[in-house]
Amino acid sequence: MPSSSDTNKRLKKGTLWSKEEDEILKAYVEKHGTGNWKEVSKNTGLAHCGNSCRFRWYNTLRPDLRKGPFSKEEEEKFFELFSKFGEFKWSKMALEMPGRTDNDIKNFWNARKRKHQRHCLSPFPDNNMELVDGLNSSNGKRIRNSQENKFKIPEVIKFGNQILHTNLFDDSNMFFNNVGSTSTCNHTTSTLID
Repeated sequence: MPSSSDTNKRLKKGTLWSKEEDEILKAYVEKHGTGNWKEVSKNTGLAHCGNSCRFRWYNTLRPDLRKGPFSKEEEEKFFELFSKFGEFKWSKMALEMPGRTDNDIKNFWNARKRKHQRHCLSPFPDNNMELVDGLNSSNGKRIRNSQENKFKIPEVIKFGNQILHTNLFDDSNMFFNNVGSTSTCNHTTSTLID
């Protein structure tokens, strides 16, 4: 029986997949399905570990895999799922978006967020959806209008590493002498001055 060191010596770590290896993996998965990936590696004679075979199948060789930019329908579906699951639930979203991997979805969100942040815009398609923290919420629900927000709790948008405060002390009867104002992008950020 070969030892684990013998098995590790025959594996090609960090090497690219050849077309022949792709065909072997495709044929094996079509015949036997996606089960134990260590067995796939062992039974096919491929010099790649089980994890490598799994990643190659799910991220490159799957027949239903979709590549390229997201369509408008996929973007709408993404934001629907984002509002349902929140950020960092890429795997759950991938289950609801056939043909897209969790990595595709994560990359879509991060690229969109970076692009919109450069232009000082919200990454969301409308203004009703924002990244909010505990200051904006009451039992997880966002404060919607000024009647519910009678205590003038500031709305906070966390945008990358920046925290943008909006609508802080909108009322003209507030103590404007104690409020300083700085501008971040096109948003006005108000801060209290001691």
